[in-house]
Amino acid sequence: MRFIDKLRWCVMVCAAVLAIGGTARAQCAGDCSSDGAVAINEIIGCVNIALGAPVSNCALCDVNGDGSVAINELIQAVNSALNGCPSDCGDCDDGDACTMDVCENRQCAHPAVVCQDDGNECTAESCAPVSGCGSSAVEDGTSCAGGNGECAGGACMTFECVNDDSCDDGNTCTANTCISNMCMSTNVVCEDDGNECTVEACDPGSGCGSSNKDDGTSCDGGAGSCRGGVCLPPVQLEYQQNFESLDPMDSKALADDGWKVFGNVFDGVTYKYGYGAFPAPNGGPAFCAVDSGQGGAEQGDKQLSIYNDYNNMDHAKGYRIESNVFRERRIKAEEVGKTLLFSFDAKRGNINDPADAKCQSPNPPCASTAFAFIKTLNPAAGFATTNLVQQETTALPESWSRYTLSLAIDAGLVNQLLQVGFTNTATRYQPSGVFYDNLEVGSVPAAP
Repeated sequence: MRFIDKLRWCVMVCAAVLAIGGTARAQCAGDCSSDGAVAINEIIGCVNIALGAPVSNCALCDVNGDGSVAINELIQAVNSALNGCPSDCGDCDDGDACTMDVCENRQCAHPAVVCQDDGNECTAESCAPVSGCGSSAVEDGTSCAGGNGECAGGACMTFECVNDDSCDDGNTCTANTCISNMCMSTNVVCEDDGNECTVEACDPGSGCGSSNKDDGTSCDGGAGSCRGGVCLPPVQLEYQQNFESLDPMDSKALADDGWKVFGNVFDGVTYKYGYGAFPAPNGGPAFCAVDSGQGGAEQGDKQLSIYNDYNNMDHAKGYRIESNVFRERRIKAEEVGKTLLFSFDAKRGNINDPADAKCQSPNPPCASTAFAFIKTLNPAAGFATTNLVQQETTALPESWSRYTLSLAIDAGLVNQLLQVGFTNTATRYQPSGVFYDNLEVGSVPAAP
């Protein structure tokens, strides 16, 4: 038979198979190459055998093994081509949940199931033949978290600490130790330095240290007082004033108490002129006054009010007026080696009061200043200033505080003028008032 006739006959057979809808799949009829699939050339080979070619050309075309290929065997070969070769595996389920059931190369295979890690280092993954993969807790006490914890009931319980260093809280005032994986902190006890004029304390940043007690603190069983952290004999007072005995209505009250005033005038930084010294007034618009009603429990009813010289008409020119209110005396030879102390209470008055119209637009902001001072002047050098110790009082709180200035007396200061007092500057009549009380001037031997 010619090839074209064979092909036509094969097509007819295939059409008949499709019409019949055969389903024979007992074996892979027509799989001459045994590759699990039947190609068109293998169908043609089976047709050739049916037409007389040797069966040995493809034994799988002879499904029933009778040495020939009949129409039904051709139909089976065509079904193999259309539907695929039947599997040799059948049902591969081995009943074991810990294996996968697969058909490979027409044979069942059972590779082991790999259980996925649940990400918990305190559990172990395993497979049971019936239930399959699961997690179970590892033994309690198993190390976890890189050695910083232990497993308990399948969970990692991290330690608060593993050594003393891991308990460091950054506070030098605590001693930190790790006990049974828990941090224990105790306060550091600072060692007493043996100085009754200092107090030991711990700073979280720098650790233990000593700070000076307030000057004037009693020491040496009451025989001395602390100054600069040293126990010294008590201050020998030469002047003490709480102003309670001074009459606010007496214009000479401050002058009779030894107070003087002096003014200096500046145009910018240029010195224009000075005037004084004059006996201090009490009240009125210039320099100072004994005031009342500004004190606290320790100040009593009367206080010293210090302000600018508003009688000076150069305020209107924008000149800066410096007003000084002070007591003065000569320094004696027997004072050499001592330290002069000037102590006082102070609080803010109306200086630079933003509610004052003179401090509000269109006026420039108020810029008055105020200071307490100890000053020495040398008469032999045109009264040149040789020492100036100051405490600024411009921006004090509105509550009373205590302040102390000190000056060591050396031989070079003998016969010079010593001034203690207060100064302020103002311009254009701007407010400058500050209150003072409980003034003390005295001396103590030099600190060793």
